[in-house]
Amino acid sequence: MYKRKNRIYLYVILILLLLAFLAFRKNLLEWGIQKVIEKVKAETEATLTIGSAGFSGLTSVCLQDIEIVPSGGDTLFSADSLDVRISIWTLFVGTIRIKEINGSGIRINISCKENICNYSGILHPKKGVDKKSELNLLLCNQKSEKNYSRLIKGILDKAFNLAPQKAMLKNIYLNLQKNDSIQMIYFPVVHSDENSVNGSVSDILNHTSWEWNGKFSQVKKSFTVNIFPITRHSLLPFTKELTGISAGFDTLHLALHDYNLSGSKLALNGNVYVKSMLG
Repeated sequence: MYKRKNRIYLYVILILLLLAFLAFRKNLLEWGIQKVIEKVKAETEATLTIGSAGFSGLTSVCLQDIEIVPSGGDTLFSADSLDVRISIWTLFVGTIRIKEINGSGIRINISCKENICNYSGILHPKKGVDKKSELNLLLCNQKSEKNYSRLIKGILDKAFNLAPQKAMLKNIYLNLQKNDSIQMIYFPVVHSDENSVNGSVSDILNHTSWEWNGKFSQVKKSFTVNIFPITRHSLLPFTKELTGISAGFDTLHLALHDYNLSGSKLALNGNVYVKSMLG
């Protein structure tokens, strides 16, 4: 009887919180966006602008004309529109989980000139942020006594929460400019639902194309994906520009079935398979 009453009280509280959210969601959205803009500016000196924002349906947020411009650098990210549906229930326990995302006209521009990159401020925040954080130490190849197993698990947890089960993204452009070298790739469509994930990508300058398909589960935190070239003997984009090595393959199979942290050890259950490596 006692447990039943507690359960009823919990349901009532959750319903009241949901009603409060619905009543003040516009004000909460405006407040939340302003806080994000201020945080991005304070930690990275980048300018985040959002042309307009509003709700579509119960839990979908529609954003128009989004842009991130680093201080003194080229535009890092822009999008014509993003429609994001979040999980209300996970918000009550402090977790942001994206359930669905639809978007178009997305452009990501990575620019490095004379060892100065437009994403540096994002990866290496300015004062006020712990520069000895686990992530920064890992990225900078510095020694740390921190538990990287826990760090990697945290990154995987966040990635699965932010990678939506349902997605339809169209017309995505990714540009990499390193001094005088330019690489441009184009994603016509990236699609994901409860049963499958699929998409394609084209290397515009080298006239090569790739496809992928597989399965993805946000709840089970698992995925299986196969990547293969549409055009024969295609080399992977960006590998030569980033590493100086040209590489490709006929088929790449990646799978992560589950992962578990026990003490200081992270166990990953999955597999990787490469067929006919090219170089």
